[in-house]
Amino acid sequence: MSLIPSLLALLALLAFGFMALLGVAVFVTHLVETRPVRFLIPAPADDPDRAKLLPCEVAGKTRGSVEQNPYASPSRPDYATEQNRAAAALGFTSQDLFVHAKGGHYKVHTVLWVSPERRVLAVIGWGTVVRLNASKSMLYSRLADGRHLMTCDRPPGSDVPGLDELLIVLDAPLDLLVRRHTERLAGLGVPVLPFDDAEALAGYEAILERRARFSVEHGNARYTDAGHTAIKSTLKGAAKGMLRSWRPPTNIEKVATGTGPATARPFRPKYPAPLVWADRVVTVLVVASAVMIFRFQSPTPAQSLFRLGLFGFTMLGIVGVWLVKLVIRQRSA
Repeated sequence: MSLIPSLLALLALLAFGFMALLGVAVFVTHLVETRPVRFLIPAPADDPDRAKLLPCEVAGKTRGSVEQNPYASPSRPDYATEQNRAAAALGFTSQDLFVHAKGGHYKVHTVLWVSPERRVLAVIGWGTVVRLNASKSMLYSRLADGRHLMTCDRPPGSDVPGLDELLIVLDAPLDLLVRRHTERLAGLGVPVLPFDDAEALAGYEAILERRARFSVEHGNARYTDAGHTAIKSTLKGAAKGMLRSWRPPTNIEKVATGTGPATARPFRPKYPAPLVWADRVVTVLVVASAVMIFRFQSPTPAQSLFRLGLFGFTMLGIVGVWLVKLVIRQRSA
């Protein structure tokens, strides 16, 4: 019987150690990674991804000599093609195709679009970063009070709390994303600084520079050179980044579809009552067992094993509850 509590404690320590290791990895990455302030450069003239900017009828003629099966069901265009066509249909104007200056594992393409009234800058990106999908669409508006209003279809990972007012509408089509962003602008009542449609890149780089300066001014980052072309996180900024990676975002909506046009509604996954109570019970037990272990001396080895076993069991319970919640959030999204 004494072996079971020891194994449970060991498993709990391994689970806790794995989560701590992930946190340390995030912290170290924030600390050592050099992030260029301006990272977009024009794509080569012969870049095949330029075909994703063409209208639907033209794109169909640029697929080479491969015969199209007239009896095959029509396939949905890829993310980049669909988003860029939607931007053009909404009257947005684009400025060239860009790639990430780092290259290598940063296999990302980006197109900048400016709305007809020049109040919204759409940044449509697709590709991978270290083989992870990095496709997303981000809408920006510059407010007269210095903040940026952001509405994205996926977590951007680049927003700065306190400067960027972010809302995520998960996997929203671009027309819904623009409509939701426009609603937010109307509700703010703050003047909006227009973008120059001929210099969309300059407008986007001004946003990136403002972010870097804001982070440096608040002690979360430092410039790595005299020209202020790149930044690194400070200890304070790396710690904040690590804590933020563990905290699920709350400013999320999801697309609600029905008989009418798609709309957005708050994304709040509903957890079953037993899971909620299990979360509360294991939290109380893990705190109680930790207090017993570290604050009260155990007179017998059996009591010590019992306390370690209780701590290990409740730690496994916390990990299990967290995993179930993660699955529910993913399915709800």
